[in-house]
Amino acid sequence: MESLATFWRRLQALAGGNDRDLDDELAFHLAMREAKNRAADVPADQAQATAKRQFGNVAKIKEACREMHTLTFLETFWQDLRYGARGLKHNPMLALIVIVTLALGIGVSSCNFAILNQWVIEAVSFPHPDRLVVLWEMDTRKGSISTIPAPDYLDWKRENHVMETLSAWSSSEFSVTGGEVPQRISGGRVSADFFRTLGVRPFLGRDFLESDDQQGAAHVALVSYGFWRERLGGDPNLAGATLKLGGESYAVVGVMPDDFHFTLMGRANIWVPLAFPDADRADRSAGWLQVVGRLNPGITPARAREAVNVIASNLEKAYPETNTNTGIQLETLSQEIGRHVGNQGMYTGFVVGICILLIACSNVAGLYLARTLSRRKEMTMRLALGARRGRLARQLLSENILLLPAAIGLGLALAAEAGNWVTAVIPYENRGYLPNYGRIHVDLSTMIFALLISVLSVLLFSLAPILEGYKLNLTGVLKEIGSGTGTRGQKLRKTLVVAHVVLALTTLVPTGLMVRFLIESLSQDPGFRTDHVLTARLSLPATAYKDEVQWRSFYDRLLEGVRALPQVEKVGASQYVPFGRYNATVTFGRSRRERWRRWSVTTGRATCASFRTSFTAPSFSPVSRCCNCTTSRSTSLCPKPGSD
Repeated sequence: MESLATFWRRLQALAGGNDRDLDDELAFHLAMREAKNRAADVPADQAQATAKRQFGNVAKIKEACREMHTLTFLETFWQDLRYGARGLKHNPMLALIVIVTLALGIGVSSCNFAILNQWVIEAVSFPHPDRLVVLWEMDTRKGSISTIPAPDYLDWKRENHVMETLSAWSSSEFSVTGGEVPQRISGGRVSADFFRTLGVRPFLGRDFLESDDQQGAAHVALVSYGFWRERLGGDPNLAGATLKLGGESYAVVGVMPDDFHFTLMGRANIWVPLAFPDADRADRSAGWLQVVGRLNPGITPARAREAVNVIASNLEKAYPETNTNTGIQLETLSQEIGRHVGNQGMYTGFVVGICILLIACSNVAGLYLARTLSRRKEMTMRLALGARRGRLARQLLSENILLLPAAIGLGLALAAEAGNWVTAVIPYENRGYLPNYGRIHVDLSTMIFALLISVLSVLLFSLAPILEGYKLNLTGVLKEIGSGTGTRGQKLRKTLVVAHVVLALTTLVPTGLMVRFLIESLSQDPGFRTDHVLTARLSLPATAYKDEVQWRSFYDRLLEGVRALPQVEKVGASQYVPFGRYNATVTFGRSRRERWRRWSVTTGRATCASFRTSFTAPSFSPVSRCCNCTTSRSTSLCPKPGSD
C-alpha cells in the first residue's frame, strides 16, 4: 500500500500538482537563509543576494527534487514524443515513405504468419490434438503407404492397447434425391466411434451407436450444420427427418456443429455408418479405408509406433499371402495435415516474409541514417550544451515510435486483404482439404505477431542512426561537415547495402524457384483439349439400375439427348474425369506374397467419342479402332469384355 501511495504522489507531481508546494518550500529556505544573514549584520541590500549565492541554483535544485519525487522518465518520454512529432511534421514525405515501407513488410510477414499458424501450427482444432494420430498401411520394402483393408483395420482395433479409440473412414459421394433438384453431396462413411475419437459431439441429436455400424441395421445419417440449415430448413426437431441417398431412405439422427471440419475428408456434409459387408470383412487384398486414432493419456507417438509394429508383425505371420512386408505408419494428425497442406512450403513462405520485412527495415534504416548524418551539426551543438547521448538516442527513437500505429494498422489491413485474395484464388474443390476451408483471417495471434515484429523493426532500423549519434566526435565534426559525411557514416551505409543485397538474394532464390515451378505447372500440356470442354458427374442409384443393361441404356439415351443440343459439338462419357478426384487401379505381377514385384496402374472405361471430344494428340488416334466403337456416334462404354 505504501508503494502505491508513493506512486500516486509521484504521478500527481508529474501532473504539476506539487509544484506550488515545492516553490513554497524553496522560498522558505531562501527566506530563512536571508534572515540568518541579516542577523549576522549583513547589509539588507546584500542579504538576499548572499542567501541565493549560498543556497545555489534554485532551478537546478528544483529539477533535482522533481527527479526524486516524480516519474521523470514519463515526463521526458512525453517530451521526446512531442519533439518527434514536430520533426515528422517538418518531414511529412519521409513519414509517409517509412509508414508505407514498414506496412508492406508487416503486411507480407503477418499474412505468411497467419497462413502458417492457421494451416500448419493450429491446423487441428479438436480437443487434445497432440493425442490424435493417423495410421496407414506401409510397404516396408518400397516405403510407400496405402489405404487399409477392412480385415486389417478390424485386427488393428482388436489388438490395440495404446489407443483410446481407433476409427475408420472413407470419403464418398451421395446422390441426394427427393427435393426439387437432385444433388451430388460429398461426405463419408465412418465407423460408429469416429466422432468420439475426434472429440466432437453433435450440435443437435445424437451420435452414431455401435448398433448402427452393423450389417442390416436401420439406415441413419449425420449431416453438417450448413446442410441441415439449407436442405432441412434448420428445424431443430429431427423426428421424421429423412434423406434419399442413392434411392434409399436414411433417417437424420444428428447435426454436427457449425465449425466442425475434418480436413482430410474435404468438404463433407453427410456421414453414414460403414457397416462392413461380409465380403469386405474377408478381403485383405483391397485397401480402401483410412484410420484415425486417439492415444491413451501419457502414450507418446513413439511408443504407439512400437506397439503397432508388433501388431503388423503378428498379422504378417498370420496372413503371409497378403501381409508379407506390410507395416503400419503412424503420424500425428497435425503432421498428416501438414503433409497434405505442404508445411515445408508454408515455412519457406514465412521465412521469405521475414526477409521482406528485413529488407524494408534496411531501406528505412538507410533513410534515417542519411537524415541523421545531415543533422550532425545540430546534434554536436546539443551535446556541447550538455545534452546526454542517451537522451538524443531516445529522441531519434521517439520519431519512429510515432509511426508504429499507422504502420501496424495499414500492415494488418494489407494482411487481411492478402488473406482474402489467397482464399479467393484457391479452387473451390481444394478448399475443403485445407484447415478452416482455406480461409485466412487476421486473428489475435496475428495481431500480437504484427505488434512484436513492428517493435523489433523499429529497433532494427533505428540502430544505425543511434550508433552514428553515439560515435559523434565533438572536435572533429565541423571538419567532416566541410568534406562530406565522414568515413564512419560511409561504413554504416556500406554495411546496410551489403545486408540489403544478402536479404534480397535470400528472398529471390526461393521466390524464383516457386514462380518457375508455377509457370512450368501452368504451361504443362496435359495431352488433351481443355478449352470449350465441360464435364458433369452423376451416379445412378443401385436400387433402380441393377444391371449393366439398364445403365447402358440410360447413358445411351442421355448422350443422344445431349448430342442433339445445338450448342454441343461432340459428347462422350468416361468412368472418371482425367486428373479428377477418383480413379480405379488394377494390380498385376507375380503373387500377393511378393508384393514388391507387383505393380498397380490406373484404369477407367470410356466411350471412343469421349477421346474425340477431349484428346487431340495424334497418339490417341488409334482409339477409334478399339472394340466395336468405330463411329463417333457410338455410346457403348469401352473397353468391352474381350475387346482389344
